[in-house]
Amino acid sequence: MEGKQNTIMNEIDIVDLCLTIWLRKWFILFVTLVCVGVGTLYVALKKPVYEAKGYISAPTAGNIAALNYGRSEIGEMASRIKPFNVADVYGLFTDSLLSESTKRKFFNSIYFPTVAKNNQKVVKDSVYNGFSRIFTVKQVPDSNPAKYIVTAKGKNPEQIVKWIKDYIGLANQRALLNLSLILKNENKTMAQDFEKKIEMKREGAKQQRYDRLAQLEEALKIAKAVDIDKQSILSLNGTIADASIFNEPSMLYLRGSKELEVEIKNLQERKSDDPFIDGLRDLQLQYDYYSTNNVNLKDVALFQLDGSIRLPDLPISPKKDLILLLSTLLGLMLAIGWIVLENFRRQFMERK
Repeated sequence: MEGKQNTIMNEIDIVDLCLTIWLRKWFILFVTLVCVGVGTLYVALKKPVYEAKGYISAPTAGNIAALNYGRSEIGEMASRIKPFNVADVYGLFTDSLLSESTKRKFFNSIYFPTVAKNNQKVVKDSVYNGFSRIFTVKQVPDSNPAKYIVTAKGKNPEQIVKWIKDYIGLANQRALLNLSLILKNENKTMAQDFEKKIEMKREGAKQQRYDRLAQLEEALKIAKAVDIDKQSILSLNGTIADASIFNEPSMLYLRGSKELEVEIKNLQERKSDDPFIDGLRDLQLQYDYYSTNNVNLKDVALFQLDGSIRLPDLPISPKKDLILLLSTLLGLMLAIGWIVLENFRRQFMERK
């Protein structure tokens, strides 16, 4: 019987509480409106924060075709100067994109001067910490080949879009500089290699000419000694000799002293052996190519921008709808909570 009475009393208390809440509806409405007003004021005073993103992907083979002009995977120099592939070129760019030195250079040359212009008392290290939070470069998960997102947040949408473009441009510039040094070093190495081969060919031809002169001078002495002044195609026993015999060092005297003197004079007066060196012109062409080869890096793209860097229309902060919803809920909770506590206090005082 007593349990039923307690149940009835509890039901009466709940009904009484609901009635009290209904009677205080204008109070609830007032508190809720105050909270919504505070939330609205916060949204109005809080400067909006925007976010822009730039998506980066690997270049195509056509984007780097200019780099591979004159390169081959076959031939004598294949192991020394191989063609560039997409992974090599894209790796140079992504290394620059993720580099701390690139980020520092961008901060020092572009970002910090903008901040310091508005506030001369800012501390550089603290500004950099804030910059690292609002400007990020991250790899897209599970992307192959890897894709990257450059994200910037700020209060000026045009400015953050410009920041992303400037940062990507700076990373590209540094990567192109690195690539240019690689190309110059490769071309320099190849040119030096062909230059050495040319010098070796010339030195060999020079020594061969000296050897030939020595042979001819000795043959001339013999020809004069045996009184042969004209070429003889007959051997001493009167048989016809093979014409090739006259090129053998021991038989050169058979050509006769007059012919030997003419060849000796020509060899002594020869200004250059180049026209008589086999393969020299090919080596010179290779040397000229690598010593003057300059790739126009303007024709090379180290990356692709996946779409345009869109100017953000809506801010990411403050979230107006969420703030107003939370303000409304907070106002209702505060008002109803106050009424409930006040009701409990009144009941407690009545029972006492």
